[in-house]
Amino acid sequence: MPKSSAKARAITTSARTSLRCYNTLRASPLSQSSILAAAGHDLKAFADLGHIAIGLEGAGGLDRTCMLKERLRQALIDQAQTRNPTTYKELADHLGLAPPQTIHRLVEALEILMEEDVAASRPMLAALCVSKMQPGIPARGFFLAAQSLGDFYGDPTGPEARGFHASELQRVLSFYGR
Repeated sequence: MPKSSAKARAITTSARTSLRCYNTLRASPLSQSSILAAAGHDLKAFADLGHIAIGLEGAGGLDRTCMLKERLRQALIDQAQTRNPTTYKELADHLGLAPPQTIHRLVEALEILMEEDVAASRPMLAALCVSKMQPGIPARGFFLAAQSLGDFYGDPTGPEARGFHASELQRVLSFYGR
């Protein structure tokens, strides 16, 4: 797939996710003022591609993926400033994710971040997240997602995967690091 069409698909997916977050809030029976009053420190506000949405974890049907994605982005930016990668488990624990499907939910949010990063021509923050089973390199899904976005061509288990990851990790550290 040409890189331009992969980027267009990433932008479309990112916009669709943002719109879903925005519409979830608008359809909520809670008013914005009642969300603000009830939220306390759990309130998350974010703007993405011009759509402003407010997400409250656990509140009547609000989209948790949208809120997780923003918390994840900030956690990875903070991690980049330490100049060290983290494991999926460490990141899930840091975010306070509880079972079931902890890693699955984290990976879904990482893939959304990858789409947004590619669409915005930023390095992929997801490169900071590495596998415990294959130390120093992300799980196979990272490379498959990068392939679908048109950023990686090669065998997800081969030497080109290690090279791609090392390059992308360096880009992240240069972009976000101190």
